[in-house]
Amino acid sequence: MKKPLISNEVGIIYDLLKKKNDFCIVKDNNPLEFLNYIKFLLTNPSARKRIINKSYNVVINELSVTHIKKKYEDYYNFALKN
Repeated sequence: MKKPLISNEVGIIYDLLKKKNDFCIVKDNNPLEFLNYIKFLLTNPSARKRIINKSYNVVINELSVTHIKKKYEDYYNFALKN
């Protein structure tokens, strides 16, 4: 099931999402801001669908096991050659 991503300003998810737009980024782990994003997603079905689709694409294209495995293989092959 597809779900929207909500992230704080730390880690790889934030790094991936900041390159894109229409994502929910919570600053300073602010719980009120997080709840406001939840309310926004609940009350705006078209925005929710757009964010869900973009989130899904980020997960599939950047965080899938196959993608991460390929990055590690490339890194280790590079390290072995140099």
